[in-house]
Amino acid sequence: MIDQSLDSKSISIVMCSTAHAHDDTRIFYREAITLSKEFKVTMIACGEFVEKKINENLRIIALPPWQKKSDRIRNLFLLFRKVQTLKSEIFIFHDIIGIILIPFLKMSRKTNVIFDIHENFYGWIREKDWLPKFSRIIIAFTYKLLEKLILRFTDMIWFAVPDIGEQYIKYKNLPKLYVPNFPPIRQFKSFMSDTPLFQNRFVFVGSMDADRSIIQIIQAFQLFDEKYPNYSLLLIGAFYSEEYKLKVYKLINDLELDSKVKLLGKMPFYEALSLVEKSKAGFSLHQPTYNFLRSMPLKLFEYIGMSVPVIASNFSNFLEIIERGKCGVCVDPNNITEISQAMEYLVSNEERRREMGQNGKKLIYNKYNWEKIEPDLFRAIHQVYSYEIR
Repeated sequence: MIDQSLDSKSISIVMCSTAHAHDDTRIFYREAITLSKEFKVTMIACGEFVEKKINENLRIIALPPWQKKSDRIRNLFLLFRKVQTLKSEIFIFHDIIGIILIPFLKMSRKTNVIFDIHENFYGWIREKDWLPKFSRIIIAFTYKLLEKLILRFTDMIWFAVPDIGEQYIKYKNLPKLYVPNFPPIRQFKSFMSDTPLFQNRFVFVGSMDADRSIIQIIQAFQLFDEKYPNYSLLLIGAFYSEEYKLKVYKLINDLELDSKVKLLGKMPFYEALSLVEKSKAGFSLHQPTYNFLRSMPLKLFEYIGMSVPVIASNFSNFLEIIERGKCGVCVDPNNITEISQAMEYLVSNEERRREMGQNGKKLIYNKYNWEKIEPDLFRAIHQVYSYEIR
């Protein structure tokens, strides 16, 4: 039973990550902003500053942004030093390196700990092609053993997709909370014109990585351009691989699409949304990796929340939302012709395209929105706070 008489303002929370940016969508825009409505929140994450106060109840302490993977180890030691100086009733950890500190906090500080699991880390490690295949197996197995130990010191698990929660069913005495990364309705309200002035363009927003099918999108756009030459393609996001970046630039140059394919880099969140709003469709073409076959990418929901149809991968988890909600088109992310045909279908059926956009907006307002999750978050914090330290 949760003690409803507990004073929210007396509860302090520290959110920790050695890897995520200070303005990470899930950690900052969803959880930290929400929790600061009722609790005192300190967020420790990567940023190019020392400390920043966001509002009366929320501040950010920055770790140095990491460039190479060894920097994450440096950030672990820096995080360790910072958490030693902070007194808090609840710590929330968000990455697989930072969780190493959970047993230390539990034994030395007698505090409560939540592990927020964004993706299936075991499957993620198994697919990292920059690791030799045999070492991937060893590292993934080692992580599972480490996680098993750490969960003994954890008071609650939060998980981003149902598949992750299913991995922890065997931990019957460990409370769990499904915290999907749905967008808040409030972020769309300043954009939602009933008659937006759509422009002749398609848009992608997100990490510019191979598993987001950037090459395939450009190749499909080249086919589409042969029939519809008055369109452009906006690619918004940061490259995390210099090799892949050079590959993308070379492809654009080789296909002579320099004037039509615009690489805009990472943009402020609302600037990116303003470009999405007037686009014909957005791309959510993920590759069939372990996590994407089981996840529901945030960008998919952000596109449809802006009344913009989505061209997405034909995975069962995507089909469940897009086909049932009639808010986009699903295709094989590696079939260039299919992708191009989906683009042609949307621009040649304007009435149907607008109908898909409105269907997507209704889905967000009625079902897939963060406002439905917020009360669960508040209850979870009170529940963890009321535990006797185990």
